[in-house]
Amino acid sequence: MSKITKLHEHLASEKGTVNEVNAIFRESVSTFESKGTYFDGQTRIYVPKDDEGEQLPNENIKLRASVIENLNFLNGKLIKLFDHKLTKEASNTTAAADLVFNGETLATDVPATALLSLESNLAYMRDAYKKLPTRDVSEIWEFDEDQKVFKGKTRISDRTEKQKDWKIVAAATDKFPAQVKETVETVVLGKFHTTPISGRISTIEKAALLKNIDAMIIAVKKARARANEQEIVELKLGQTIVDKILGNIVEHKVEVNKDELARTGL
Repeated sequence: MSKITKLHEHLASEKGTVNEVNAIFRESVSTFESKGTYFDGQTRIYVPKDDEGEQLPNENIKLRASVIENLNFLNGKLIKLFDHKLTKEASNTTAAADLVFNGETLATDVPATALLSLESNLAYMRDAYKKLPTRDVSEIWEFDEDQKVFKGKTRISDRTEKQKDWKIVAAATDKFPAQVKETVETVVLGKFHTTPISGRISTIEKAALLKNIDAMIIAVKKARARANEQEIVELKLGQTIVDKILGNIVEHKVEVNKDELARTGL
């Protein structure tokens, strides 16, 4: 009896499969593009004009590669990739789980792909919430119901101005005039009543928001994990697809007219 594969097990192998095929694909394309001589060989035989003529050794250039052999190797890996991707997508169409947050079921049978997208969106949301401005904790704030803002303690400060004056430092006598000195005096002109106003949230509110987002992210992760516990829907179409593309070409039995070649861009 064959082992039953869970969707999460199938997904875990995806990166390795994709990396392997990509490496082989790049190598094959490089060979096709820049190593054309690999597919060319030659047999050169010298035949003298008579039996007494000089005999020369054959000059052979060995064929190092075959396009068909390379294609067969590449296609074998592509078939594996096609089947892997098709199986994943087919399984994702049936993989689903309930989304439960703090004991409350928010939705039933949410597709795994939707849960993955939701998880990503919640991460963006959290990044934005981390930057929410908060009120100064050293201030005492009260909410103003009329203006719908928070107000802090009103502070009173002086509005001052420096004014110049002249002060007699020595009285006048019958021999000398009075001696005066310029002075500068700070004069209070009025009072400033300064009240801080804030549209920020409190640090407690911010912490609560982040806590709720984190709890929701965990709920989504758990739901996705449950959805990925289902058995895979195996879909093997890779071989059929490749066979249809190759047709009789690998057997060198294909016939293509000039109009068809023009349409392919060759």
